[in-house]
Amino acid sequence: MKRLFSTIHFGLSIVIMIGLIVEFFFAGMGVFHAANFQLHQITGVLLLASSLLVLIFALIGRTGRKTIGWSALLFVLLFIQPLLLQIHQPFVQALHLVNGLAIVATCACLIRHRAVKV
Repeated sequence: MKRLFSTIHFGLSIVIMIGLIVEFFFAGMGVFHAANFQLHQITGVLLLASSLLVLIFALIGRTGRKTIGWSALLFVLLFIQPLLLQIHQPFVQALHLVNGLAIVATCACLIRHRAVKV
């Protein structure tokens, strides 16, 4: 059972990375007025929910301290991502972009760590 949850954790991490690439595309569509930001917002909510599942599967699958740590960091970064836009200070709102890059880097580190481990 542990191996099954660990495998699901790894697969879902890859799905999240693909979702993050799509998320950047949707943000670009909004910035360049090809669409509104609704797709970007919906995808963000789905990524947040998926990151919670990744954390749960890491814990249930007992994937190790580093994997659980990367999974927790991914969830925390995705959790604070929309909150950065709620603070009406341009400097803080600009961190939304920087945090987005941190989310991608964290997910990449999580996948790389798991790929080496598997």
